[in-house]
Amino acid sequence: MIRELEVESTGHNFTCDLPDRIAELAQRANSADGMLSVFARGSTIGFTLVRYEPGAVQDLQRAMESSARAPLPVTFGPGAP
Repeated sequence: MIRELEVESTGHNFTCDLPDRIAELAQRANSADGMLSVFARGSTIGFTLVRYEPGAVQDLQRAMESSARAPLPVTFGPGAP
């Protein structure tokens, strides 16, 4: 049995807390066991699973912002090594 949960992103560095929504889907399916598969459309999307606590979420968002600003070497296209 397949159940779907749709989440609308607000964009840049979007985070969401899903366990209660996933548990609700499992309960409606009368299932205590199963498999969760995550799919998203887009070329720059990423998924991270962390304990959803305010401090952890803020730390993750700071790390994402920091890595996004860091200069990266060109590894393809004109001027690539």
